Amino acid sequence: MNFSVKAEAVRFDSHNMWLELIDGRILGVSLAWFPRLLHADK
Repeated sequence: MNFSVKAEAVRFDSHNMWLELIDGRILGVSLAWFPRLLHADK
């Protein structure tokens, strides 16, 4: 099974990165997995 999904938009809140995919799904990923983003200046 080989497929790819593209992001339409990306947004952040204080704890998560949110990816809106072109197929309508929205994925939330904890910024704890990305310490560099978690501690970045706003």
